[in-house]
Amino acid sequence: MHYLRQAETYRNELTSGGSWMVELDGRPAGYLLLRIPWEFEGDAQCSVREINDYAGNREMLAEGIRHMLAGGCEAFNALGVRELRLFVAWQDARFAKRLAEMGAPSEPMPLPGHTMRLINFPALHGDLEAYIASRLPETLRPDLRFEQSGPLLEEPGQAEAGRCVIAWRQQRLELTTAQMTRLVMGSPEQAPGTGNPGMALAGALGEIVPALFPLPSFLPGLDYR
Repeated sequence: MHYLRQAETYRNELTSGGSWMVELDGRPAGYLLLRIPWEFEGDAQCSVREINDYAGNREMLAEGIRHMLAGGCEAFNALGVRELRLFVAWQDARFAKRLAEMGAPSEPMPLPGHTMRLINFPALHGDLEAYIASRLPETLRPDLRFEQSGPLLEEPGQAEAGRCVIAWRQQRLELTTAQMTRLVMGSPEQAPGTGNPGMALAGALGEIVPALFPLPSFLPGLDYR
């Protein structure tokens, strides 16, 4: 519902056998968090794991996964894992390409466990405070506002749709909640209406919107380095 990620969300992964560090020349290069898939919860003999979160050097992560699956990690072998699942979001095309080169091509599918929806767009502005400060000059930050109104979901047959606004002084970019979701989170489709409308904006919003969106890091596994 917000941009911040809490450690409590990962309490099951931050345990022995769940968290793995990938090193290069003795220094951390990335990490992998593993969990038992929900459909196998309670199965003490489960041999399936899925990578719930990853970050760091993509080359080293791919090499680390290859090393683990090839039996080169005794601690990983002790888990008895026979199947390792990894969900890679479309933005991380470089990682997907590297995995395909290793003989693990990707299969497009909905990302499990994620519902893409802006629940509280104004609150997102507060969560992104440090990000906004790093992306925009100080002259543009004080007058930037996020607004939201109307229903959160578009119901079939209803004329009304929720609206979200990015405003700077008197300038406004108003979109439906669905359109703003695609702008903020990015969309792999290139169909009309799913691109980045900020690229066509003029004035201050023409600078602000493409500088902020789509977010580089809104899903587990997208902590770009």
